[in-house]
Amino acid sequence: MRVLFPLLLAVVGCGPDLTPLGPAPAPSVRYAESLREAGLDSTRLGRAWAEAEATALDAPVALDLPSGPALTAEAGAVAAAGWELDLRQGEVLAIEVAPALADSARAFVDLFAADSTRERLGGWEVSRDTLRIEWRAERDEAVVLLVRAELLAEGTVSVAVRTDPSLAFPVAGVDQGAIRSRWGADRDGGARRHEGIDIFAERGTPVVAGLAGRVSRVQETPIGGRVVWLQTDLGSLYYAHLDRQLVEAGTRVAVGDTLGEIGNTGNAETTPPHLHFGIYGRDGAVDPEPFVVGRRPAPRTARPLDLGAEPGELRTRR
Repeated sequence: MRVLFPLLLAVVGCGPDLTPLGPAPAPSVRYAESLREAGLDSTRLGRAWAEAEATALDAPVALDLPSGPALTAEAGAVAAAGWELDLRQGEVLAIEVAPALADSARAFVDLFAADSTRERLGGWEVSRDTLRIEWRAERDEAVVLLVRAELLAEGTVSVAVRTDPSLAFPVAGVDQGAIRSRWGADRDGGARRHEGIDIFAERGTPVVAGLAGRVSRVQETPIGGRVVWLQTDLGSLYYAHLDRQLVEAGTRVAVGDTLGEIGNTGNAETTPPHLHFGIYGRDGAVDPEPFVVGRRPAPRTARPLDLGAEPGELRTRR
């Protein structure tokens, strides 16, 4: 889910009106302001701390997922690192930041859009406990993750980054290895494209709700055969080629509830039993695979954004 800043409301006078002041500034923004108020923004360290944000956005280091870099903070140096991550619609970016800094010093975490807007998508701070952040990509997008320790902090900050699916896998007892036909494949000699994924399993295998929602349609069509449509907060989930439909229109279901059973009805009569699974949003069909499969490529160690440390060292130099 997207993590948003809390809204700050101020009471004006004694009347009932509440005046919204907009999103509260990110912790890193408040910290930068405290440096200015103390006259530290013009020092070497103060300038370097502020410049880390621009550097992270101008020249972030690409980070494969999952990965677990660490940041080392030293007195007399600025500990900062920025990484760019490519996300696909439906993926949940999961970030864990675990500081081990002396005297409960703070680390600041910011997430930015990597496009020309450089919009700050979220901002957090952490001092002792592990900070866990989840961010769901609502479209294919690149983001920049910036981690900075406050000035004069000493210790380490461990950062673990991965992507998780935002939906439960739609077929019980199997995993991504059962996907044999993917989004965009030609159908009917190129007359149309495959708007979903095909997940193969034994006939009668339960097909389950990927997210809580309401069953909007239960029908039989020439192409999809016996189908179930599930309306959710992420759009309409489409389950096709079912052998049996086990719900009725209007039924509310929870994650993992059985909707039907694997079959090969409709235009799948000549193929082995499988589920055609699709997702339809406001703009039409989207690739469902990132919604149900977490990426697990081999991790690669990144280095700090501008400091020339050796891979794996992640140490900010003076």
